[in-house]
Amino acid sequence: RIFIAKMSTKGFVDQRLIPFAAKSADIDVDLHHALLNSLLGLLMIEASGFGRGLGALDLSATKIRDGLFMLNPALISEEAADKIKEFFAAFKDEEVLPLDEEISKDKRVNFDREVLTAFGIAEFEDRIRNSLLQIYAVRTSVLTTRHALAAEA
Repeated sequence: RIFIAKMSTKGFVDQRLIPFAAKSADIDVDLHHALLNSLLGLLMIEASGFGRGLGALDLSATKIRDGLFMLNPALISEEAADKIKEFFAAFKDEEVLPLDEEISKDKRVNFDREVLTAFGIAEFEDRIRNSLLQIYAVRTSVLTTRHALAAEA
């Protein structure tokens, strides 16, 4: 599972409990939260780490601070930002599923399309989704290999 959780204070925590904090009061934390959890946001998170034991994604606070990129919310209209937050709100409190299941949920697909459309890159949706699934599969293939070896023993 890959996700960024929002805390009750102005900040975020990823699945490894690495905190993100808003450095300015004028940052739209809800929009940033949505963008970090978008299809492209998840791709950036997955691409920033590497596989560790049992296929876990290894990310350090330093690697996130120095190398995690996200969509720039200043590039979209206020109307588009509101729509993105609305679409994200439709599922953000639901249980986070394994990645392949999560990015296939109807509400999630609609949200990701809204994000990509707002940034003018909707035509790359399939490529982004496939790239995310491919690098996720490489990282988690250790689980399949480990289970296969255990079954042979």
